[in-house]
Amino acid sequence: MLQQWKKPTNLLYISSFIVSVCGIIYQMMLGAAGSYLMGSSVLSYAIAVGGSLSGMGVGSMLSEYLRRHLVNRIIGIEYMIGPVGACSTLFIYMMFSTVGSDTASVFFCLFIFFLGCLTGMELPILMREAEKRGDELKKSAARTLFSDYAGSLIGTLGFALLLSPWLGFIQTAFFVGIINVAVAFWLTFAFKHDIHKPKRAQIVGAVLLVLLGFGFIFGNSYAQILEQHLYQSPVVINEETRHQRIIGTQAPGDFRLYLNGNLQFAESDEYRYHETLVHPGMGLLQQKKEESGGLDVLILGGGDGLAVRELLTYDTVESIKLVDLDPKVTELARSNPHLTDINKHSLEDERVSIEHGDAFNYLKEDNTTYDYILSDLPDPNTLELNKLYTREMYGLMYERLAQDGVAVVQSTSPVFSRKAYWTISDTIEGAGFFVDNLHINVPSFGNWGFTMAAKQPFDPADVSLPGAAHTQYLQEGMLTGLFQFAKDENADIEGFNYQENTINHPVLTKLYNDAWRYY
Repeated sequence: MLQQWKKPTNLLYISSFIVSVCGIIYQMMLGAAGSYLMGSSVLSYAIAVGGSLSGMGVGSMLSEYLRRHLVNRIIGIEYMIGPVGACSTLFIYMMFSTVGSDTASVFFCLFIFFLGCLTGMELPILMREAEKRGDELKKSAARTLFSDYAGSLIGTLGFALLLSPWLGFIQTAFFVGIINVAVAFWLTFAFKHDIHKPKRAQIVGAVLLVLLGFGFIFGNSYAQILEQHLYQSPVVINEETRHQRIIGTQAPGDFRLYLNGNLQFAESDEYRYHETLVHPGMGLLQQKKEESGGLDVLILGGGDGLAVRELLTYDTVESIKLVDLDPKVTELARSNPHLTDINKHSLEDERVSIEHGDAFNYLKEDNTTYDYILSDLPDPNTLELNKLYTREMYGLMYERLAQDGVAVVQSTSPVFSRKAYWTISDTIEGAGFFVDNLHINVPSFGNWGFTMAAKQPFDPADVSLPGAAHTQYLQEGMLTGLFQFAKDENADIEGFNYQENTINHPVLTKLYNDAWRYY
């Protein structure tokens, strides 16, 4: 059996399988990195897959002109794929940090196409070399394509489940680059009698392995130096998880948290946002419920613990269920002193329980009824996040809300993203809620909006500030004004026809990204 696997043709098929694993990982990795640049995972993955396949087509045509020393060609191509693929993410990251996303996006496309082109050159050469060594063309083609397709499955799963969560994008790129070069280096020994100048090929391979090894060890450190260019204040938290990149910066009196480059809050003014998210709805809830004690609260998002901090001022709150996608966010909110100083160790309170997972799926599977639901989710700038602002999502929220309960949804800015803001409001209303809208000015964000919803009609004039609310910003006389919108902020947009945002027809993400393009 061992001798069978040592056959030269089988060694070629094994190398083809490994190369295919690496190739699909490059596509997945660059697609994920591109979503940071473009703000759209669908677009970035479309470019990654389409660009790679078109590059493979061009590479296949170019392979016709490579007729001699085919094993040397395979080794040479791998020696190019390894360093280029390994450096791709770090180089795009460098361009993003220094010259901006537009230029970085150009290099993103170039890397995708070039890596696809090299992969496309290699597969026909492998088939021809296998045929040359005795396999029939139909057999060599079938086995090479099997290796390619099977490798693609393993590569995609390996990237999503193992490499990305454990190593992050930059170390994954260097790790896969090392594998590419190692395969070629192995071929220099397995076919040393068949290749031209094997010693030189072995020296080149050894040098590349050493260089890529240094990149694997020090690449993240260099990326952190580059990342500092994106932020005015010193970076004090730098984490990458399978879901997102988490950055925290610290200036005197102003810690700021960023997820995937998007500001989540600034210490200097976050209280304006979180007081408005929590207290007006709580005031309406206490008026609607005959007995205001024993309230069960659900928070979707809000893993930083700041909305929880506001809720814990109420003795009437019996339980708070927090559902956040990323365990690392809640871990930092419970342990990092920058965050615990701001959230007052709110996530350690015995009334708080935490679930990690997708908010949509949680609502679908949960059977609990809640008196108060707060949606403090990231803005809908990708299709994954768009799902959390759909009629289907709000329908699930409607089912989980008590008959006399209240829900409040953060709904982006009615100034910067006016159409998106009112589309969210219309979509919530389409799920069966009675709604009204309010907004405030948060200096670090600008004018920011929320949607208040209930199963029964309510009058914004009835909204009051509860006595238990300990606020720095809100006061009783200003609440009515929060529900008033100027002409350039209201829902009356001439010539625009509102459509509900659904999973099948996701209109919101485009409205949002078009509006925020120049901010």
